[in-house]
Amino acid sequence: MKTVLVVLAQLVHMWFARRARRAAARVDLDRRRRRARRKSRSLRWAGGCGVVAGVLLVLVGLPLLLWKGPALLDGKYIDAETLKGGTSAAMAALITGLRTSIVAFTAALGAGIALLYTARTYRLTRRGQITERFTKALERLGSNEVYVRIGGILALEQIVRDAPEQAATDAARVLGHFIRERPQSRP
Repeated sequence: MKTVLVVLAQLVHMWFARRARRAAARVDLDRRRRRARRKSRSLRWAGGCGVVAGVLLVLVGLPLLLWKGPALLDGKYIDAETLKGGTSAAMAALITGLRTSIVAFTAALGAGIALLYTARTYRLTRRGQITERFTKALERLGSNEVYVRIGGILALEQIVRDAPEQAATDAARVLGHFIRERPQSRP
């Protein structure tokens, strides 16, 4: 009788310990989710502030730099009488050179931003294509026809070869589950 009570007490203790571990894991998961949401929100806010600052810089700072910049930045290379008059050839060359370099820098900056946006669009498009291929391969695996299932297996194999790490891991996992769970059909 004593042994039964000891075993029963151990089982109850194990049950409560498992329950406590699950509760702790749930709390930890909730904490990580809240942290991820906070981080996402702050990144979105910072990105929005960066966009607003960039737009203000282009709309206000660039015209101001084109208008007053030559005299402020390169004014020390021309004497005061030439700067006051503002009609000499040296002043015209100074203004033209600086304005041309500012416009060229702005165009290069815009091209860099466009390149980043294009790379982001490419990654998203590629991810969508992989998802579409994965979905079609899963539909083929569920078919009743043998040749269609073979096509699904080959499509998953191609995804494993072509896709980034996570999609390849998922495809390999699905393929493994399909092989283990699908009943063997004997001819």
